[in-house]
Amino acid sequence: MSQRSTGTVLITGANGSCAIPFISHIKTHYPDLTIIATVRNASPDDPNTAHLSSIIPPSSIEPLDLSSVAAVNAFTARLSRRIETGELPPLKAMVCNAFTMSLKGQIFTSDGFEQTFQVNHLAHYLLVLKLLGSMASDGRIVMLGSNAHYTDRKHPLFDLPNPKLSGITAIAMDPGGMVDSRAHKIQTPLIRFVFGLVLVLLPILKHFTYELRTAAQSGQELAQLAVGDEYTGTKGYFMGLRREKEDPICEDAKVRDVLWKACWKWAGLKEEDTVLEE
Repeated sequence: MSQRSTGTVLITGANGSCAIPFISHIKTHYPDLTIIATVRNASPDDPNTAHLSSIIPPSSIEPLDLSSVAAVNAFTARLSRRIETGELPPLKAMVCNAFTMSLKGQIFTSDGFEQTFQVNHLAHYLLVLKLLGSMASDGRIVMLGSNAHYTDRKHPLFDLPNPKLSGITAIAMDPGGMVDSRAHKIQTPLIRFVFGLVLVLLPILKHFTYELRTAAQSGQELAQLAVGDEYTGTKGYFMGLRREKEDPICEDAKVRDVLWKACWKWAGLKEEDTVLEE
């Protein structure tokens, strides 16, 4: 993608540890791209959103509660309308970055779903399907994942049959072990100490492992996968910028079909809600 390319880049969880350097990289190296940055709490009183506001205009920051199907539907309707009317250019990239986790057992959303599943998967499933029709012909969908998807240590990223969508590609990226991630605040003091020690030793450790890195490195690599020329037409699962083999269960067509149909039902989707054809 040319550095003078136009289009809209949508990223969820935009005030997170990986997202901040991602947005900074896009703004610096692709200044003609429009950024729509969604966050759970768009209030300037939130320190993380305030930090984001120092990088991009507050008008580029949109509230989006991924724990609510209704909120996702309302957001996609607004964004689709803005693109359809020409207020915003088509989506060049959708980066599904937001996530949540719990170390204290299951938490359920007001929709009745386990929170980690709804925020990390179901909401992004719904977001992507509702916005496919608003994408540029060469747009990219980037999902954030982790090595936790391996059950035993070719991702099922489909080829879209609709000619209008055939140029859209899908990538899954594991941002790696970001030792300075804000997510570690919920860890025990001992674990936080270990991560702090690893951060100090990272200039040495990086020669022995590719998986330990800073959030800045992961954010910059995420930007390259999302809009970089060198990844045009690329599909599959990546650890950072390194192509990886997916877990075999991802290639199980029956499992994929069960999950797809269940998510379709849980998200309340109808055929007219998406341009994707079976």
